[in-house]
Amino acid sequence: MTTLNAPRKTGMWLRDDFPHSGWRCIEIADEGSVCAMCEVTKITYNHIMVHDSLPGVTLDCGYVCAAFMTGNAEQELLREALYKWQQGHRRQLTPIEKLRRKSWRGTHYTSGAHEWGFWPKGQMCSPFLVVRVQNREGWRYSIKRPWWGWDESEHIHSKLAFATDVEAALAGIECAELLVADPQWMEAEREANDAYHAMEQARRDAETLRYAIEEMNRTGNADLATALKQDSIEIFHAFNEMRRRRKEAEDAAKQTAA
Repeated sequence: MTTLNAPRKTGMWLRDDFPHSGWRCIEIADEGSVCAMCEVTKITYNHIMVHDSLPGVTLDCGYVCAAFMTGNAEQELLREALYKWQQGHRRQLTPIEKLRRKSWRGTHYTSGAHEWGFWPKGQMCSPFLVVRVQNREGWRYSIKRPWWGWDESEHIHSKLAFATDVEAALAGIECAELLVADPQWMEAEREANDAYHAMEQARRDAETLRYAIEEMNRTGNADLATALKQDSIEIFHAFNEMRRRRKEAEDAAKQTAA
């Protein structure tokens, strides 16, 4: 958790008629200037801020002021780090196959598509997020959670096409990491994930019950099938009783044959 000292109470922070919260950062630039919010701090990386109540107005702010304006210091610090990472790859003209970032693993397909899986510390079995880049009337990215399935209408897609595969990948990875740093998105994702797995568990339970009822009827244990339908016996105990009856019938048949 990133903790910051409050920005200087100067400039726009002193104005009661100017919003101090509810801002969004739309991009980063490295033009260098004085922070437009506190009006005193010299900055290297400009967080370009917008507010719904001030259409057409943008403020170039430093990281500290931007963090308090958005209420998310982690995300603003990450946004700046991602910008530096992107600029480094642009300066080096990194080819798509050599694009690297901590916690990401890339896969490159002969079709020309590329995928990166996000494996944060402790992530097991499958990546937390997947960014896919492909040429669809221009290079575009899409983002999905593994449990979202193959229905692309549920995925997050880039609104614009990019000139190169590298630019699409840089933007896609940035978008994905900023989502993970957004507490509201993460909470909504956790709730959706829990609901999905609860639904899947209910579906599996229903399939198991249906199979058990069919087996009881097939083996001549209609009373057990009825008990399962009425939820008066557990599936485990129903199969145990079915096996007990079968064993009893087999033993009786052996005694008769003897």
